[in-house]
Amino acid sequence: MLAAGTLAGTIIGAGVFALPYVVGKVGAATGLFYLCGAALAYFVVHRMYAAIVVKNEGAHDYAGLARIYLPRVPAFIASLMVVGELAFALVVYLALAPSFLALITPFSPFANAILFWALGSLFIFASLMWQGFAELAGTLFIVGIVGVVLVAGNGLPFTVPAFLPLDLPTAFLPLGALLFAFMGRSAIIPVVEEWRAAREKFSLSRAIALGTLVPLPLYAVFVFAMLRLAPSAAPEALNSIGFLPAPILFLLGLMGFITLWTSYFMIGANLKGVLHLDLKVPTWGVTLFVLAFPLAVYCIGFDTFFSVVTFTGSVLLALDGIFVVWMWLRAFPAHRFRAFAAPLVAIFFAALAYDLLSRTGLL
Repeated sequence: MLAAGTLAGTIIGAGVFALPYVVGKVGAATGLFYLCGAALAYFVVHRMYAAIVVKNEGAHDYAGLARIYLPRVPAFIASLMVVGELAFALVVYLALAPSFLALITPFSPFANAILFWALGSLFIFASLMWQGFAELAGTLFIVGIVGVVLVAGNGLPFTVPAFLPLDLPTAFLPLGALLFAFMGRSAIIPVVEEWRAAREKFSLSRAIALGTLVPLPLYAVFVFAMLRLAPSAAPEALNSIGFLPAPILFLLGLMGFITLWTSYFMIGANLKGVLHLDLKVPTWGVTLFVLAFPLAVYCIGFDTFFSVVTFTGSVLLALDGIFVVWMWLRAFPAHRFRAFAAPLVAIFFAALAYDLLSRTGLL
């Protein structure tokens, strides 16, 4: 349960707030299929990565495993991917925070972003005790938000069609958000360490399945509760429900802020560790990058939540998934489940191609 909880707590985060929008675009039944497919795909990816970690007991980081199994250039790119994923995850939270803070402060979106950045950056350098408490608090507050939205929509009719016509862009639209919402690879090494340390060995595969699939019902409840309240959900879900009573909006804003704030400094602390311990960046460089990068990227125009989520999921996390499958194929060249590799890589390539083509205006 502890191992599964570690994985589930890592997965559950800001990605949930983009899901009502994409499900509303494809239809309720189609959206549920996408959610289940993403959860299943990431169970396989997480299991593949766990198998690589188990096989290499002395390797304790993603970059080290990439150097073992990938050629030099892809291994170097994979190492950069880890930094990119975490750094852009900070930008995702920074872009989303103003929509929550607008419910509890009178400030402008930019002022709210600066306030959030300052508070989040301060706690990146807090003690591990605070960070452990933050992970639990963030997960509990997301569950609280889901509960409030569910109660607020109780009794309202559900009007989103089960199926909506899909053209090519719409069919690929959900991929980036889904990849961001279900990715939990960074928790796999701690999960394997829990498994190794256990006095009575539990099923690692079952723990990974539970940790990956537990977010699925939580996400589904939030998505359909939000679509009941606002059938035409905005890319930032809570921007669609400004008609709710002020006390409910204040509560949602406060819980959302705490959720994002705790996740922000947890991700920042993780990024700090990767830069310093894995890539040997000096302390001053680590501090400068962790503090300045998210704010700089936000200020140059990456300030739209859905755009940053889809870029992070479709480009950085898609490449991450491709590298994990590639490493697994090289680590287990005769594995009986090699057939799973091709459809997984196809999903990741589809997400990557869609994002690049749509951003360049070719799709």
